[in-house]
Parts: sequence; C-alpha cells; structure tokens
Amino acid sequence: MYDKIFEIFKEGNTKEALNLALEIYNNNKKNDRACRMLGEIYLKIKNFKKSEFFFKKAIKINPKKEYFFSIGYFYLKKKEYQKSIYNFKKYKIDGFYNEITLNNISFCYFKIGKYKQAINLLLKAISINKKNHFFIYNLANAYKEIDELDKAIFYYNEALKLNPNNKNYLFNKSLVLLKKRDYKKGWELYDLRVDLKNNKNEIYNLIKENIYSQSNLPKDPRSKLCIMAEQGVGDQLLFSSMYDDLLKKYKNVFIFSDKRLVNTFQKTFNYKNFIENENISKIKFLLSNNYKFIYAASLAKFYRNKKKDFNKYKRLYVDSDIKKNISKKLQKNNTDKLIGISWHSETKSLYSKSMNIQMFKNMSENKSLKLINLQYGKAAREIKKYGMQIINIKGVDIYNDFESLIALIDSLDFVVTIDNINAQIAGLLRKKTFVITPFNNEYMLYSRSNLGKCDWYPNTKIFYTNLKKTNINNQIKKIIKLI
Repeated sequence: MYDKIFEIFKEGNTKEALNLALEIYNNNKKNDRACRMLGEIYLKIKNFKKSEFFFKKAIKINPKKEYFFSIGYFYLKKKEYQKSIYNFKKYKIDGFYNEITLNNISFCYFKIGKYKQAINLLLKAISINKKNHFFIYNLANAYKEIDELDKAIFYYNEALKLNPNNKNYLFNKSLVLLKKRDYKKGWELYDLRVDLKNNKNEIYNLIKENIYSQSNLPKDPRSKLCIMAEQGVGDQLLFSSMYDDLLKKYKNVFIFSDKRLVNTFQKTFNYKNFIENENISKIKFLLSNNYKFIYAASLAKFYRNKKKDFNKYKRLYVDSDIKKNISKKLQKNNTDKLIGISWHSETKSLYSKSMNIQMFKNMSENKSLKLINLQYGKAAREIKKYGMQIINIKGVDIYNDFESLIALIDSLDFVVTIDNINAQIAGLLRKKTFVITPFNNEYMLYSRSNLGKCDWYPNTKIFYTNLKKTNINNQIKKIIKLI
C-alpha cells in the first residue's frame, strides 16, 4: 500500500496520495510510515505546520534514520539550517554518511557562512562519487565565496566537463572571471544571465526571438537597437556608463529604464529616447518595426574588455536649482566636511552586504565631519535609537526622487556607503567614494586583486570586511584618515 501511495505521489497526484495516507493514519494513529508519508505530502503542498507535525510524530513513534533525513530536508526547505544539520547528522548508513547527506549538510553550512566546513564535506562527497557534477559545482561555489577564485574556476571547469551546457555553471563561472578582471571571457558567459533570470518574465518572453546575439555590434549607424534595463536600479546606473559609447555611433536607439531615472538620463546624454520600463505598448511597437533588443549589461562585451575601456563615461546630470536649494539646507561652513553615509539595503540579494549604523560612531563624534543621511527605509528610527549626529535633509525623498538624491550627493565632499545605489550615483558623479563591502561580494565591481581600486569608477575606493565583519571599525579608521 505504501509503495502504491508513493507512486501516486511521485506521479503528481498529491490529493489522491494525501487521502490514502490519511485513511491509513486515521485507522492507526501510531503508524510511523503513514506519518512520514503525510509529512512528505504536506511538505510538497507547502503546509509546513502539518508537515513538521507528522515528521516529528513519525520519529517519536519509531526513530528510524531515514525519518531524520526527511525532517532534515524539511528544515532545509524552511531555511532553518542549524536544525537541518542536526537531523541530517543522524542519518548514517553503517556508521558513514552517504554522498547525498554530505552534500545536504554542506549546503546548510554554505548558507550559514561556514564555507570551510562546507568544502570539507563536499570533498568527501566527491571522493565517494567523482561523477556527480552538481557536487563539484557546489564546491566551486564554496571556493568562490571564500575568494579562492583559481580553485573556483578549476572546479567549475571540472563540473562543465561532466555537464558542458549547464547555464548555471557557466554563468557562475562568468562571475569569477569578472572578479578576476578577465573581462573578455567573463562577458561572453555573463550573457547567459538573460535567460536564467528572465525566463518567466513577460517582457523577456515577448522579445526573446528579437534579442541581438551577434559577437559585434552592427556596422550600420542607422541600425534599430533597443536597450533593455537590467533588473536593479543599481545595475541600470552602472551600465548607463556605456550609453555614451553607444549613442556616439547609433542614433536610432531606444533605452528603457526605471521611471525615476528617465529624466536624468535624458539630460545626461542629451537624448530623448529613454522610456519607462513597463511600457509594453512601446515594446510591441518596436517589435513591429524590427528593432533588435540588447540587455544593458550585454553592452559590456562590446565596450568594456580592457582596463583602459572603463574611464569613458559621462558624468550624471545634476539639476542646478535642486542642488542650490539643498546646499542652503546643508549650511556648510568652510571647515566642515560633508560625508554622505548609508549602511543598509532592503534588497534581499544585498542584505548580507548591510552593516550596522554603529560603524559610523567614531565618524559622528569627529566635529569636523558632518554626516548626511543617504539611507532610506528605517534610517530615522535607527539614528534616533543610537542618538548619533546624522543629519536628515528635509524635503528630499531619497527613495522616490532620484534627481534630488543625485543633487544631494553632488553637494557632498565624500560618500561612505555599502554596496547600493548610492555607490553607483557617487561613482557616476566622480565623487570621492568609499565603499565598505564583504570580501566575497560577487558583484563585478569588487575584486580584491585590484587592491581597493575600482575599474568602473576611478574615484571610488573599496574597503573589504571579513566574513564576520569584525574588521569594520579598522576600515572606518582608515577611511577617516583619508578624509
């Protein structure tokens, strides 16, 4: 009967499998196999409360090793990694962990930042099964996280020998190549992100047959090109540094961007054809007129292959009236140094890059420095909580009004920030900028091999924290000396 339920469950008939398992359970509530099966089914339909209940009950009735594996997987899916590790560790066969269990435990260690433990377990898993390309790929990712980039490349290549067309493997390899500043090879693979990140996106599915895929841009300056925005505003700002290269040659171009940036971009490049991202009717019009589409980051394979290619961008437009108004509010004395600061990102992908506002304590106590808040969200509450001397400029909506944010940053002497849009705006304004970020930030701007410099923005200096961020205060002291 259990085999039958399992087969029905595997075939995707979840409701039928659930009814059969409940029937067995209701006849005998101490049936551990029925409890385990119910835990699996409820996990599949994401009823986590009932799933946990039945897994725990199965273990209480009969603590079989495989039940601990099941609840370990449950906690992995719930992202409760410490509980997952605890239960996976109880699943031994003849006194040993099998390669699947080793990989699962290593994944949990990876997610909680214990990369060396993850690496050791993956090496054991691979010694058991040398042909499992997924284990090897996970090992490459772990080496990427501890910034051992040569080892990461080696293991990505090993995984690709076994699975040569895997887009995830190739894309992650591109991130390492870009951090190594091997730009030409990196950009070739980085294009894979377009399908990986957008395959469920309505606009991408509308234009995918018209994406420009040639290795060189067209020779004809009359070519019809449309540049699609990358997903994050920070990326849109970064890759706008290549728009001037494009527009010098091509005049029949439309460029999509976040609506908050449209006016700034139009004035920066003295070019009107910047369109709000979600304008689907415009996209359909361009499709009907045989335009070819290029995602903004893909311009890099044409314009950013060597270090000398980078320092060519146009400075962002600053509205002089807005800046004049902000300057009055800043009330700067001749001895003051105005420092814009931000420390947190609401974006989930950047959350680990966030820092604690208290890192600015020493800076706030320096009377020659005036700290200006560039942080949106919960900033006001944090500033009040810690009683720090940080100035909020009234009338500036940091989140929605990018023209005012740009004018504010341009009015400052320095910017000290984590990896967020303030770093991009300050970089595009050629403002003296200090970015504090974990050393394993995989974003292409940050490469420890560049000794704190940034190829994209010559006035930006990078200060790297260790994994536990215990050296932040030392990095702040270095920044204060430079200011």
